[in-house]
Amino acid sequence: MADRIKKAIDVVAGNDALAAEYNDLRTDVNVALSFVAAEQDTPDLTLMVSQGTVIINGITVKFAGGNSGSFTAPSVNPRVDLLSIDSAGVLNITTGVEAASPVVPDYPTDEFVIAEVFNRVGQTTVLNETVAGEGFIQLDARPHTLDASGGADVIFDEGETLAVGDPVGISAADAVKKAFVTSGASVGTAEEIFNGGIAADSIPIEAGGGVHANVCTIDPVTGAVTVGAQQNNIGADTAINRVALCKLDTNKFAIVYANSTTNTVRMRACTVSGTTITLGAEVTRASVTGNVLAVRCAQLGTDKFAWIMTNSINNDMHVQANTVATTTITQGSLTDTGEDTPTTSELNFDIWQVTTDKGAFAFDVLSPANDGKCVVFTLSGTTFTFGTGVVFETGVTTRIRGNSPTTTSLAIFYEVSSSGQLIAATISGTVPTFGSKLAVSTDAGGVGDVTTIKSGTVGICYKKSSVAKVASAEVTGNILSGLGSAIPETTFDSGNITQFELADMGSTTAIFVVGYKRTTNRPFAITILPTKTPTNVVGVVKQLLSGSRVSVRISGVDANQSGMTVGVKQYVDEGVLVEDAGVTNGADSFIGLAKSATEVVVGTGQPD
Repeated sequence: MADRIKKAIDVVAGNDALAAEYNDLRTDVNVALSFVAAEQDTPDLTLMVSQGTVIINGITVKFAGGNSGSFTAPSVNPRVDLLSIDSAGVLNITTGVEAASPVVPDYPTDEFVIAEVFNRVGQTTVLNETVAGEGFIQLDARPHTLDASGGADVIFDEGETLAVGDPVGISAADAVKKAFVTSGASVGTAEEIFNGGIAADSIPIEAGGGVHANVCTIDPVTGAVTVGAQQNNIGADTAINRVALCKLDTNKFAIVYANSTTNTVRMRACTVSGTTITLGAEVTRASVTGNVLAVRCAQLGTDKFAWIMTNSINNDMHVQANTVATTTITQGSLTDTGEDTPTTSELNFDIWQVTTDKGAFAFDVLSPANDGKCVVFTLSGTTFTFGTGVVFETGVTTRIRGNSPTTTSLAIFYEVSSSGQLIAATISGTVPTFGSKLAVSTDAGGVGDVTTIKSGTVGICYKKSSVAKVASAEVTGNILSGLGSAIPETTFDSGNITQFELADMGSTTAIFVVGYKRTTNRPFAITILPTKTPTNVVGVVKQLLSGSRVSVRISGVDANQSGMTVGVKQYVDEGVLVEDAGVTNGADSFIGLAKSATEVVVGTGQPD
């Protein structure tokens, strides 16, 4: 170390004239001595680094001094390595590529580069100066006046909980929130699905028997619903009294319908082109024990679905998983769930997907009378393994609907004591752990439904003060919060609604569709779109700091993204980066260009 530092001036004690120069010199030398890399005798292939202080992305790093790791001798050709320190105060070596004329590797992002080290084949030490056959410090690379992370960062207070990589805008003095937050709901125009009475409790069944369906297309920007031609005689049996359907692969769905007179359950896989339905062959599960009272179904994989039914013998509940190839259905075995329910209506139970080959069902249990209960299950092929059922509500529980906002949680909307309630649970294996319920509606007959509109956020529809409303709620584990925060409570129909069915139309756009039935026994569909209030986009969260603060990259490279296409313009839409402007309702804000699949160059001008 000593031979690298030259004495610049002798200061005579008590010489006031030199005191100021001495102090200035001492400051200069202190800076010059910070993070100096130097040779040492033992270990030979390491470098000693002096003490120093540097700020990296808003983090003050106070380094007490220490040894680097060992620089290895190249095998065939020389190589240039980098010595740097990160925001945790750790010395790191970035290894270059061996070559006859080696090049310096890219400087690491978010680290303070100290030195470039030239390594030779057979070296036994790393020296300050070049000596034949040995490695040496090629460059003192300390950028004292620059941020080694390659960009400009500003520290702000958090206006809400943020994550690294979130695009943010200023929401108050020195506070930032996710850019483009939802602040309202835009209600589409109600479209009558078909003109005719429908049977009680089931939207898709026309009064007098028979199963019919219409495909609706939805404009992703305006939410306008276009109703296609009615597909008649999906099930022509006039004794059909229950029906359910679920999505399968793209442009494909399964429909299940039951006949309580012949005690059969039938099903088809159908494809969709535009608004035209093409029917697959009908498949029958014959000779179900007892009268089929109600049926629900759910997707459990790309081309796999399951249905659950109740019957009049011992109040049993049975399930069956089925696979689909094109439109050909292969049935699994009809399986007793081991659970009993007194329900005769599909309003009082539901089945849904948690993740691929994993699902849940909820129902009102036979004993204790009508308590609300939930069972999580897994599938291997078409074979079920059931977890232990967990009671989530005591008392007469009806009008039950469920959904999973994440792959490790679930949410259930239900009615108890003439009040609509929402409850959430975490899932570990097949065990749900429920949190506290959240009262949503106090109307008698508070019918409702719940769906996921994006990860961790559910949309709910319900009757309140005798009108139909929608809102959102946040689900964190089994904790519910933010009722109406993303999508405020919004009225979409003032008629007397007797049943709802929600469908999520895309997690990135947060559009969802409500299918509902008025007391006139006519089915309608309507879209709900969140409206966005843009904030001034200032940059991307680079690092989470203590005290509810964040470091925001306002220019330069942010490497905390994913799935980007090199050179494509990036925009902000609802707190995430997207590659298309105007993805959905509301103007999106340009933020920069993609440098790689994981890097965006923030603040690179405006789009063409």
